[in-house]
Amino acid sequence: MKKLNGNKREEYYGYNNDVNNGLMNSISERRSIIFSDRDLVASGFEGIIKMMFSSGMLDLTEMKPPISSRSLRLNIAFSDAKIKIPEHIPVVVKINTIFSDVKQPKNRDVKFGGFDLVSRSFVDGQPYIEVKIQAFFSDVDIIPE
Repeated sequence: MKKLNGNKREEYYGYNNDVNNGLMNSISERRSIIFSDRDLVASGFEGIIKMMFSSGMLDLTEMKPPISSRSLRLNIAFSDAKIKIPEHIPVVVKINTIFSDVKQPKNRDVKFGGFDLVSRSFVDGQPYIEVKIQAFFSDVDIIPE
């Protein structure tokens, strides 16, 4: 996972590569945005990313094409999030919202309930990345790239 700080990018290869491998700190710091305003570039192998009481961009466009299907969960609560979804790799986005304003492409807004969205390169029966977004009391803007 890569973390964006202004123009500076720091790359993280996973908590197991840390010199001082504090397992709980590494997982929570690198896979969560809590009480802050920052951006993350995800590799797609994180498993889960949490955003709480924050604002920022979650960039999924640098994920690698899948060899086998896998999933990534994004839990967003009381936040303002922009999520870049890649069009060049097969992605299925499953969104579940409660008291949130989720803006998706083609000017559709969803405030309550769930819906699915697929990237242009998705082919039924081929490996894909499933992105599960759970948004609670948040503003989420989905941006296809």
